[in-house]
Amino acid sequence: MRAFGQIIIVLFFLSTETSYANQSRDTLLQNIIFLEAGGAAGYGSLNYERFFFQTHQSTVSIRLGLGTYRIKDYTNTINPDIIVPITLYGTFGRNHQLELGMGQTITSLVQANHTSFRKERKTHLNTHFSFGYRFYQKKKGLFFSCAYTPSIELNNPYRHWAGIAFGYVF
Repeated sequence: MRAFGQIIIVLFFLSTETSYANQSRDTLLQNIIFLEAGGAAGYGSLNYERFFFQTHQSTVSIRLGLGTYRIKDYTNTINPDIIVPITLYGTFGRNHQLELGMGQTITSLVQANHTSFRKERKTHLNTHFSFGYRFYQKKKGLFFSCAYTPSIELNNPYRHWAGIAFGYVF
């Protein structure tokens, strides 16, 4: 139920009207589609990011991704682990930007029950951060990012991680 509420919040931010300072509506960049290796979703993810505030020197955006650790579970049956990172970003700079972010990662993993040893899907909510570098020009085109993305997890209080992303801004 908690994850449902967070998804509603993300959809609200994605649907709100965007605020921009001193830019015409025709030249605004509002979206990024990118692939990330490593990062908040573990080994990799497909992501969509939407700007909801922009100036010439900074942006605020929200990202929603989808990734997986394994396609098959421990019984060798197709039953993928699902990882959904949701991140709020702030960037500072023109083309070369400092990226700061914080968010939640929803993980849904298939594990063995400790008493019956049957398959069981468990969902966890982990907090992640992002400190990195981002490059894109203020026009349609390629996007690049590399970041240190540590996370706070249930069983591992602090996990060091990093990610590199390539995508398209439109």
